[in-house]
Amino acid sequence: MHTDPVLYPSINVKTYGPGEIIEVEVSESDNKPVFAFNQAYIRVGKTNQKITNNELRALIKRYTLPDFDRQPFLAKNVKEINWNEKLMGEVAKEYYGFKIKNATEFLKRAGLLNGRRATNAAYLCFSQDTDLMFNAIVKAARFQGERMVKFLDMKDFNSNLVTAVNEAIKFIKLNTSNEIVVSGKARHDEIWDYPLEALREAIINALVHRDYNDPGQVQIRIFDNRLSVWSPGLLPKELNLKNLGQERRSIPRNKLLVEIFHKLKIMEV
Repeated sequence: MHTDPVLYPSINVKTYGPGEIIEVEVSESDNKPVFAFNQAYIRVGKTNQKITNNELRALIKRYTLPDFDRQPFLAKNVKEINWNEKLMGEVAKEYYGFKIKNATEFLKRAGLLNGRRATNAAYLCFSQDTDLMFNAIVKAARFQGERMVKFLDMKDFNSNLVTAVNEAIKFIKLNTSNEIVVSGKARHDEIWDYPLEALREAIINALVHRDYNDPGQVQIRIFDNRLSVWSPGLLPKELNLKNLGQERRSIPRNKLLVEIFHKLKIMEV
């Protein structure tokens, strides 16, 4: 074989109509990157492209280090962090099925420790605030007109990510309009300028899937004619703007954050 590490394909002969075809299947390697003929390649859409030196270094770093959300939070040890133990208790009982005595027990039983340290995901989701990780603070602003010139309202959300979602939605509701529609139903309908479910999904995706190695912050910008949710970082290498609307492939950057939000029934996987 001409790959390093060596890959062993599965080869099957199958009948297809009047003839036969050979099916060759190569499973994804757990040891990345894989070289072919002394050159590393990456799959982009339906093509194989050579990796540049910088891309190769980034790929090696990516698969050498654990994902950001699984790395230990180094700013403080577990007992020095101001945890939201009320939220931890509710989550432990409702979604994990156990009661806790303290934050350390919750982190241990929920699998949110890396050695003796809390993971970055634990800090982001269950601390009282995220002041020790400045780029995790969510910024929201309402501007006059259609440009970022005059502020009408602004707010920074430094609470944990679970709480920040609801706080951001409240800010949007305060700075947008809704229409009361009375029909034959028992309760009237509220129709907002922007569908709240779609906004909630956009905010959750921005918080969970963003690149936390990027120093930027998630920003919510409300104008007279539009609302935008801006998330720092680039798309994963496996995706590009051309195939983003067609492919249904999920490539979570922060798998532990996804697991937590899915466990809390806040998002689907």
